[in-house]
Amino acid sequence: DMGSNFTKFQQVITGAQQRVAITGNTTDYLIGLLDLRKSYTLFAPNNTAVQEAVTNGVIPNPDPAYLNTLTPVQLATARIQLENFAKKHFILRSVPTDGKTTGVFQSLYIKAVIDLIPDYQEYTIINDHVSNSLTLKDPDTGITLLTTGTIVNKLSRKVVVHEIGTYLR
Repeated sequence: DMGSNFTKFQQVITGAQQRVAITGNTTDYLIGLLDLRKSYTLFAPNNTAVQEAVTNGVIPNPDPAYLNTLTPVQLATARIQLENFAKKHFILRSVPTDGKTTGVFQSLYIKAVIDLIPDYQEYTIINDHVSNSLTLKDPDTGITLLTTGTIVNKLSRKVVVHEIGTYLR
């Protein structure tokens, strides 16, 4: 559970059918997108950021009450959109705000497949332990995409979570 700031992102995970129950545990769950042998960073969009993505038409409303009104084809499309949205926010590397880990890292989102080889979305991460923040940039253009919010370094098993006040496109 990531807290009340992230209930809409939790709905994204659930709506994408990536929330996996743990037998005998009613409070924790696994995320189906993640390989438990690896470590990740989640740039978790807060509720305002997820709502912004919904308002901008990037993703459907992840609220189960809305998803339950969709036809089977609409629901399948919505689940793919929600899964891709979630994948953009997971980086395949644990990056705390320690000022040490910096560089270009791939997300779980496949932006293209070229000759049967996936081309993953990548982000340049600038790590500033003085301000206790991470800045993400587009590695091709150098344009700043976002800087982490006030909640950083929240630890979960195999995942370091940082709040963001916008969403990754």
